[in-house]
Amino acid sequence: MTISKAFLQTFILALFITIAGILGSAIGLFLKYQEYSMPLLSAIFFMLSYWLFYKIILRRKPEFNDISFLKINHLHIFPIIITAIGLKLFEQPIYDLLRPLIVSDEFKNVIQNTQFRNRELTFTFVFNAISALIIAPIFEELFFRKYLLNHLLLKNTVRNSIVISSICFSLLHLPNYLNLIPTFLMGLILGCIMTKTKNTSLCVLFHFTFNLIVTLLKLYGKHLYENLHNFNYNKIYWLLCLLGIVFIWLGLKSLLKQKLNRTV
Repeated sequence: MTISKAFLQTFILALFITIAGILGSAIGLFLKYQEYSMPLLSAIFFMLSYWLFYKIILRRKPEFNDISFLKINHLHIFPIIITAIGLKLFEQPIYDLLRPLIVSDEFKNVIQNTQFRNRELTFTFVFNAISALIIAPIFEELFFRKYLLNHLLLKNTVRNSIVISSICFSLLHLPNYLNLIPTFLMGLILGCIMTKTKNTSLCVLFHFTFNLIVTLLKLYGKHLYENLHNFNYNKIYWLLCLLGIVFIWLGLKSLLKQKLNRTV
């Protein structure tokens, strides 16, 4: 696959997701109990957008049979957790440094107020969490790592293929500009895992683990975010960032040296 084709297919996928999201929201306006119907419709139309994209554009079926946690050795779990924690620690300064540049003052206060309080365990939160923990990791890894990355490798170097697929993965998360660099970094890690192991299930597990950390922080991370804010970029703050890099290095080193089940 050429680089231009990779970007084109990502753009078309984003278009499918956007249109499906608009349709789902429009239908939801006619339904009662929107607190329950909107998250449900959002998940359904998100999956529908991927299915239509595969059927109309790629003319193939998503390879769900490639995902099986039986293909994951229990020895992989701890390195996955360490790497995911490391990524979260490493990317936090990126959010903190970019937020004043990208986010308006009014919305900045909204984000800060949201960070400094724990979310309530509502139906909307639970269903959105299910989408983030299960639906998104499966569909996104099947496309960006199983399909896009593997096809880029046919005509490009490993490094270029990982970088391009990571950029595409990042661009899909627009218009959340604050999330562009963190998702790009996540894509790099997932690309390394995929090229070294050929194990899509392992990529899904990492994606799930990282999203689980984010979800738990939304529920219980109030004091952590308050403490990070109070550090005000002091030595402890940057040591935590450095610790994140160490965790990523140790986790990937341990993970990739394991003898893994290789599935293409």
